[in-house]
Amino acid sequence: MSELRDFWTDGDELADGTGRPDGDRPGAEPGDFAGEEPARAPRELATDILDEGVLRDLAQDLGGATARRLAEQYAAGLKRRLELLTVAALDRSGYAVYDTAAGLAVSGAMVGAVALARAAWAVAQDVVRTRAMPSVETLEQLMRLAHDTEVALVRHSRTGTPAPEPCG
Repeated sequence: MSELRDFWTDGDELADGTGRPDGDRPGAEPGDFAGEEPARAPRELATDILDEGVLRDLAQDLGGATARRLAEQYAAGLKRRLELLTVAALDRSGYAVYDTAAGLAVSGAMVGAVALARAAWAVAQDVVRTRAMPSVETLEQLMRLAHDTEVALVRHSRTGTPAPEPCG
């Protein structure tokens, strides 16, 4: 999942290779006490979560109302697709994981959800290369990105502008 990890961390992993300051607990800083919940920094949406050009092309080719419905239907189906990906990973079915992740990547690219498409494609490629199932952390990251994508698509379809801040 190195490509997905690089996507989420911008390649800035720490020396221990976990991408976490203490090598174990997410969000922990050196000197944190084990019993304390770490302070959470607000997440930011990826800057390239939607490709406005693809959305404009869809609106031009299909008409504004049809393009909006397509984007909204895609956003509504994201949760179900990620549930299928999670079940496939838990069942350790490499083919189903690849098929679902690749389908998510292609359909995401079709509606301009480039960040999610790249992340899903990285999962699909990694399954083929390593024959390893995605980790729970990877699936959680995909779910957060899917949620941000859904918010951005719905907001864009209603107002014509991307979502200003993350939900979550």
